[in-house]
Amino acid sequence: MDTDCAQLKHQGSTFMSYTTIILKAGALLPSTMDLFSNWDESDSVDSNLARLKGSNVFGKVTRERIKTMLRVMRNRYLFSEEVSNSLAILTKNGVGIAILKPILYFNTFANFTVSGRSSVCSNTFSE
Repeated sequence: MDTDCAQLKHQGSTFMSYTTIILKAGALLPSTMDLFSNWDESDSVDSNLARLKGSNVFGKVTRERIKTMLRVMRNRYLFSEEVSNSLAILTKNGVGIAILKPILYFNTFANFTVSGRSSVCSNTFSE
């Protein structure tokens, strides 16, 4: 039986499942806003990440935490220059968190399921 994270069938019951990949890093909303507030649309994703990692605009204590956080953000929002640049433009032009939050969550989940990582399940809860 296929154990897809979207739904698991077990003895005729439908289960919802949640993954540790999304849960490990949390929402990171303040740090994500910092990322896009300091994003340079004329630079590549790699150039932006290198610059931001070196300048520590996130105020994190360790470089390892910054590295982990940027890896998570790369997977969530930086898979396409069009997406990352659009999010930066929205952030820099004062679009509030109330509007950005669902967009960020959408991109997190959309990239999560498209990339095939949806098959990694940690907990299964009955509906």
